[in-house]
Amino acid sequence: MNIIDIMNREFTPLKPYDNLQKAARLFRQFKQDGLPVIGDDGKLMGFMSKADLYDAVASGFSPDTPITDIFTRNVVTIHESISYEEMAGFVHTSHVGHALMVNDSYEVVGIFNKAEWIMAMLKEGAKLISKLQMIIETMHNGLIVVDCQGFVISINRAAEKIFNTMSSSATGKPLEAFLPGIRLDQIFMTGKSEIGVKRTIGRISLLCNITSIVVEGRTNGAIISFQDLNDLNNIVVSGVGSNY
Repeated sequence: MNIIDIMNREFTPLKPYDNLQKAARLFRQFKQDGLPVIGDDGKLMGFMSKADLYDAVASGFSPDTPITDIFTRNVVTIHESISYEEMAGFVHTSHVGHALMVNDSYEVVGIFNKAEWIMAMLKEGAKLISKLQMIIETMHNGLIVVDCQGFVISINRAAEKIFNTMSSSATGKPLEAFLPGIRLDQIFMTGKSEIGVKRTIGRISLLCNITSIVVEGRTNGAIISFQDLNDLNNIVVSGVGSNY
């Protein structure tokens, strides 16, 4: 996702000699909670927000009052070359709801709205989750995802087939119900993965790989992927047979 796709580039900036009535009209026209204020040279001078407008009206200023002494002059600006990672960091740490995107000449090229960013991220996240879910469901290997307490939060179709269960039935159950003997406490403690763990469930022998899910230095769960050893043996036998 490009930053340019999120910021609003359709707006008419205000001039310091514009009045409150014009500011209110432009807010409605462009459906913005605020607009940049620029000088006759095109350089940024500040930001006129709806809050500034409301405060002025509440103080008794008439609609034809110039915004010169009303708009906010101390504004947050972001250069148009900001990276996606830097913008994400800004959204995470900043308390302001708006920021103005400027170029090298300090001319406003867009208005950044934190609420619009969050909505865009949610939509993008939903798309990624959908794609990831599609990949998981079509995997040949079984896959179980557990939370930090070892309870199942997701299971793919291959795992459903192996354990003869449904995702709706498996969710919320402890991993022990499907893969007894696998100790997650050590994995959660160290954050390290375990590869090639063998487990026998009835007549099925599984080869398991356990990967911890670490977010911001904390282990939040684990992903257990596994394959029926009979399938692996069949693949090996088929590969050997094809060489003769």
